[in-house]
Amino acid sequence: MIDYCLIDRRIMLALKTLETIEVKSTIECGYAQNESDEVLINEGTVEQNRLLLTTDRKTINRNRYKPCTHGGVILLSHRRLDADNILASIKAFIQSSKGNLAINHFTHLRPDSAKIYTHKDPVEVRF
Repeated sequence: MIDYCLIDRRIMLALKTLETIEVKSTIECGYAQNESDEVLINEGTVEQNRLLLTTDRKTINRNRYKPCTHGGVILLSHRRLDADNILASIKAFIQSSKGNLAINHFTHLRPDSAKIYTHKDPVEVRF
């Protein structure tokens, strides 16, 4: 589920080319443009059985949304938010052996790595 702050036509089109996952915006999932983070994360990720992909560092963080209290959050940590960079890192993350750990956890996704915060020690993945 793509957070509204990340909705860009080029990014959405690029992400929809992924064959292994069904990409939808929060709006396509039935949420309002100004829906609260609490609803999207605590209810939306669980009810929709989706991860939330976002760039919102101001209000969405791992201390506020602890592991296993939601369906999963992936926070993009890219300097350049262009479709090619985002698509490449998401593809690499999916293909990594640890991509499935994002479910119910909080993940920081960078262009060349990911850090998944679970109940135990964080899991680092390089690609």
